[in-house]
Amino acid sequence: MIRKIALLLLFSTMLFSSSKFTLDGVKNLKIMIVERTKFIDKEAKEELKSLIVKKLKKEDFTFGEVDSTSFIIEIKAIEIKDLYVLEVSLFLGEDVKTNRKEKTDTFAYTYMQSVLVESEFLHEDTLNAVDFLVCQFLEAYRDDKE
Repeated sequence: MIRKIALLLLFSTMLFSSSKFTLDGVKNLKIMIVERTKFIDKEAKEELKSLIVKKLKKEDFTFGEVDSTSFIIEIKAIEIKDLYVLEVSLFLGEDVKTNRKEKTDTFAYTYMQSVLVESEFLHEDTLNAVDFLVCQFLEAYRDDKE
């Protein structure tokens, strides 16, 4: 119980900090869900994708056009005795040019956020963690637009 309260306090402080990433010009996304677990099936994956699309459409994001920015949700879980620890991450991946002399083209993560959740209810806690990360992303996006 104390761990859950500590995590909630950590999350609430993160909500009021500005992002270290810039999200200017991000509009077209390709959603990818990478699950490294045994409990997420095709149906659960579709439910997660639906949740993400619904929230992003409210901010007028478009999906799947040419040269889309990759919007990646990665889910990992480890079992420790009678409960699981989930690590849920949100990444934006884009083709970029380095700032090196050669200006090398490469793929880079241009936004990253992760949460760790102690869980007894894997499905619900995964949905809540994804929802939290998408809301955090949208908050940073709105801040950059202003």
